[in-house]
Amino acid sequence: FVGNFGYAPNLDAISFLCNEVMPILYKKDPSIHLTIIGIGLEKHHFTPQPNVTILGFVEDLRPYYHESALFACPLRFGSGIKNKVLEAMVASLPVIGFSCAFEGICGNNHEHFICTDNCDATSYSQCIIEALDIPQKMEKIYLEAGIQGWFVIMGMLLLNPVLTLDRKSASKVS
Repeated sequence: FVGNFGYAPNLDAISFLCNEVMPILYKKDPSIHLTIIGIGLEKHHFTPQPNVTILGFVEDLRPYYHESALFACPLRFGSGIKNKVLEAMVASLPVIGFSCAFEGICGNNHEHFICTDNCDATSYSQCIIEALDIPQKMEKIYLEAGIQGWFVIMGMLLLNPVLTLDRKSASKVS
């Protein structure tokens, strides 16, 4: 999971992952590992969990995406397009999340991402286990997620001229 932990939906998501989902996954498969990356974690205390690594800020996410089998994004509230989801899709990682994670992202469930609206830990854990147990399905999603992620990003850039800045105005953006 990747996020800014000064944002309540991200804190809720990692609390859900660490305290509710990982214990279920760990019982089913002790080799499953969760890595949490992002700024603002130092302000919060999380009880150490088996197979959970909290890194904080990293300069480059690519090595972590490359090592991952999937991207867990159990956002239960919040709004807008989630850059973390697009980044994971562009990295050809299957994303498993609730509908909130995919707001504003064009794509098909079980083709470009895996969306479940059963927001309980047992159902979410089962989605992860099933995804990891069916490598052929995941392989198709790896490919389709990457292509779809790029389509969404390119569409946003082409349709929203505010996102294109010249060098003079770029220095004024904070």
